[in-house]
Amino acid sequence: MTTLRCWMILALIATFFSPPGYAEIRFRWLSIAGMTLSDGETTLVFDPVFTRPGILHWMGIKTLKPTPEEIGPWLEKANIKKTDAIFVSHEHFDHSVDAPIVAKLTGATLYAESNLAKIARAYQDPAIKIAMFEAAKPIRIGKFEVTPFARDHAHIRPFGIHFLPWPIDDDFDFGFYDYHLGQNFYYFIRHPEGNVLLDQSGSSKYEPPAEPIRALFQGIANRENDEAFISGYLTKFQPKTFVPLHYDNFFWGAPDEVTYLPGIAFERIQKAIETRFPKTEFVHPVFGKEEILK
Repeated sequence: MTTLRCWMILALIATFFSPPGYAEIRFRWLSIAGMTLSDGETTLVFDPVFTRPGILHWMGIKTLKPTPEEIGPWLEKANIKKTDAIFVSHEHFDHSVDAPIVAKLTGATLYAESNLAKIARAYQDPAIKIAMFEAAKPIRIGKFEVTPFARDHAHIRPFGIHFLPWPIDDDFDFGFYDYHLGQNFYYFIRHPEGNVLLDQSGSSKYEPPAEPIRALFQGIANRENDEAFISGYLTKFQPKTFVPLHYDNFFWGAPDEVTYLPGIAFERIQKAIETRFPKTEFVHPVFGKEEILK
């Protein structure tokens, strides 16, 4: 038997008897609710926001319209160059404000429904590529299949109200209070190496597809309470990896200088999850650091 034939037989044996393993699906946290998800071939971006509004924005004196010069250095610091697609959960400023500029700078297509499209088109920049999507209709991007599902945005606790709960106006002109809620979505992301659920709401009263998930990226700022949150998400989905989002203070400070939102009780929810779900890896993300999903 020739040496080449021996090597071919060994390769076939290794193929048939090697245990299945996960590809290195990686993510980066971009502050607030922002993150990337990549399998080495395709990179998706969700809710990228680096901009922090100041007092003049809150007073309605200054428009909230980020520029490439403002956003570019943060993309560089997070080591993000080229991406393929950008999705936004809803149109409040802390989810949508930088998405069009990130699409322009990274060459990504901005996937949008009518509300986000109004914000993006207000730039009047042909370099911002927009593709319209429909709720519950899968979008194929590389090996990823991203399905947006509409759901209610949780009210602001403890006040029981919604912040700017209207569609984006047709005459959107970048005023701070023009960034209305629009329409709220969560994303179920299928991949040959495992499913990912990304939800920013904090209210577990919904039913995503009844499929196993490898990783759960979940906003924790507006959760009902720890017990409802844990039973509604961790007990229900049993993810291998849990990554909390939307817990840092987005009212001031730089994106890489994280301080917790008032009352967030981050350590408490982290300890509760780690104690009750020891097989789930709880990842405390670091700005711009690439992490491998378990």
